[in-house]
This record gives sequence, C-alpha cells and structure tokens, in this order.
Amino acid sequence: MIKKLNDLSKLRQELRMWQEYKRVVHQKSLEKGRTDKTAQEFVRSEEKVDEIIGKIQKTINECLDVISNMDDPVIRQACYYKWVENKNWIQVGIKLNTSDEAIRARVRRYLKRTG
Repeated sequence: MIKKLNDLSKLRQELRMWQEYKRVVHQKSLEKGRTDKTAQEFVRSEEKVDEIIGKIQKTINECLDVISNMDDPVIRQACYYKWVENKNWIQVGIKLNTSDEAIRARVRRYLKRTG
C-alpha cells in the first residue's frame, strides 16, 4: 500500500503530461492542410492516449479510495496531505498541529498494522 501511495504524486504528474500531449495532438489534428489519413492517425493517437489516461486515473482513484477508507481521521488527513497534496512531513505536521516525526511515525505504524 505504501508503494502505491508513494506513486500517487508521480501518477498525477504523468496524468497531466498525457493530458497535455492529448491537447497538443488534438490541436495538430485540427490544423489546415491535414489529409484524411493524417487526421485518422491523430484520432488513433488520441484514442491510445485516452486509454493510458483511463488506466492512470483508475490507479489514482484506487489510491484515493484507500485513503478515504482509513478509519482514523488524523491518519486519513495526514495521508491526504502527504500523498494527494504532495506535502512534506514538516508541512503535514504543521497542518495537523503536531511534529513531523510524530505524524510520520503514527502513519507508518498505521500502514504497517493495516497492511
């Protein structure tokens, strides 16, 4: 579970990258002077990118489900700040009015206990 959560910020970055790529491909497909064959290639590219985006979004949603189903509200908030908002442990501690070491240890124990 911890690996999945650690990958969350990377997945969100990758999602933004593919969304930008899709936007560029779409813009190029609309440029004048494109043949039907070229336009079809752009459409196929967009479809492939949509598949990739869908897979990434599914994984992100799984991570968000894991966080939202945590039974401890403090742990849930800490995990949200850490992995969804991509805050460091010092920032998480400040948000939760505790030390970074204390919240990090508490999250680590929780994740170890729950698998």
